[in-house]
Amino acid sequence: TAVSNGFARSAVTILDANITTLIAAAVLLQFGTGPIEGFAITLSVGVCASVFAALVVCHALFDFLLDRRIVKSLYMLSVIPMKPKIPFLQLRYYAFLFSGILIVAGMAVFAWRGKENLGVDFVQGTNINVQINNEQPIQPGAVREALAKSGFGKAIVQLTSEEDVEAGNRFLIRIAETDIKGITSTSTPPTEKEEGTVNTAPLTASMSKNIDGGDIGRMIQKALASLTKSGKPEDVAIEDQQTVGPAVGAQLRTDAIKCIFWSFIFIIMYLWFRFELKFGVAAVLALVHDVSITLGTFAVLRRQIDMGVIAAILTIIGYSLNDTIVVFDRVRENMKLYRGKGYKYMDILNISINETLSRTILTSLTTLFTVVVLFIFGGIAIHDFSLALLVGIVIGTYSSIFVASPIVLIWQEKSEQRQLRLAGQTKSGSVKKSPQVKAGAKI
Repeated sequence: TAVSNGFARSAVTILDANITTLIAAAVLLQFGTGPIEGFAITLSVGVCASVFAALVVCHALFDFLLDRRIVKSLYMLSVIPMKPKIPFLQLRYYAFLFSGILIVAGMAVFAWRGKENLGVDFVQGTNINVQINNEQPIQPGAVREALAKSGFGKAIVQLTSEEDVEAGNRFLIRIAETDIKGITSTSTPPTEKEEGTVNTAPLTASMSKNIDGGDIGRMIQKALASLTKSGKPEDVAIEDQQTVGPAVGAQLRTDAIKCIFWSFIFIIMYLWFRFELKFGVAAVLALVHDVSITLGTFAVLRRQIDMGVIAAILTIIGYSLNDTIVVFDRVRENMKLYRGKGYKYMDILNISINETLSRTILTSLTTLFTVVVLFIFGGIAIHDFSLALLVGIVIGTYSSIFVASPIVLIWQEKSEQRQLRLAGQTKSGSVKKSPQVKAGAKI
């Protein structure tokens, strides 16, 4: 039947697209820790369930509806009403210029900010969850201002959820070790006071090496005391505190780099096996493009990168490949149909992109709607994660059309030129030599 043929033809594409996401999840599972490891497990289970639902459950439902004549015909909404004939490949140099500007600008800001790009997960520092006792809602800006007055000018302040402005004034405060050293190195030692008086002073530079988590917590309580109803440090409750040491931060940075590196390697190998090497290289270069623009966006917006953002980037890698593989699979089919019939390789690529364009836009929009809702209503705790997904989905859809396919075309053109040169050299080298002429003989 038409339904069975449709599912049979799409099965390979669905499997290829989702296996690449499973590769990213497996790498996360190998190098991730804590919540990231849990996210990788959830992602893997979700992908497997999605594939099963697409290939088995949906097939069974369609058969059931058609057999009982509940559904007599199938229609699919077309985002683009007519057959598009957009010359995408002819626009490739404009796309390269646009992407180059975004990447160079983003990476320049990223390099300029340096370690400020990294969250506490990747540098030595402290995460503190506090609750400020005050009947009036306190805004994060007021907390930042109070911390800045006490020397914590670079502290990152976030509501643990949007509702916490009205319900408890709970905040997550992230302080890098460099911020703490800045405070201790500019402090003055305490002076002697008369007996019976309270002697208080900031920690001195010589004492900074002895700072522990309790010291930092007390410094935060004192800094935020003015925001409490009573004005006392005791009314700033430390609900949770986690300190990341230099060794742990360095290890997490290494693990994050390994995650992305091995994802790229395994994806190249898989696409080389399923398609050709040029498709694998093109897909990974498109992913490098997506990751670079996402990181540049975070740098421009002055958002910090933590393990949650790395998880989002690996999710972007899987999702971006989904669109790219659909296009590549259609290229493989169309090569059998159009090769040798007067069509250039560029023509086949353009036809393939246009044929899958409606599907690409439709799936990207549905995913984008979900991520936008997550970004708006998901709360501060996953704000950076959803932001990375939001940027990655938009850029990933763009790169599957304007980056990956043009790279395949460039590779193919270079390969054909090389073959022509080799053919010319072979032809010139195979010209028969003239027979030797004896001395004195007539020519």
